[in-house]
Amino acid sequence: MLVDTALVGEWADARQFFRGHADIPLRHRMSAVMHFVASRSLFREVGLWTNLSDSYSNRNNIIHGGASATQAEASLALSVAKRVIAIMDAI
Repeated sequence: MLVDTALVGEWADARQFFRGHADIPLRHRMSAVMHFVASRSLFREVGLWTNLSDSYSNRNNIIHGGASATQAEASLALSVAKRVIAIMDAI
C-alpha cells in the first residue's frame, strides 16, 4: 500500500490514520497521501481546492439530502474530476 511505503518507520497510528481509519474527509486524505507519495498536494494546486470542496459539498447534498445537481454543479464536478485525473496522470 502506498501509505505504508511512504510512511515506513512512522508511528503505526499515523499510517492507520491515512488509510482511512479516522474520521477525516476523503479530499483531505487524498491530498495528504499524494503529498507523502508524490510531493504534490491537491490543496496547493491553484484554484482547485475551492472547486474540489464545492464539488464534494454538492455531492453530499445529492447523496445525503436528495438534492439534484444543476448544470453548473455538474459541469464543476466534471471539471474537478478531469483536473484531479490530469494531476494523477502526471505523477
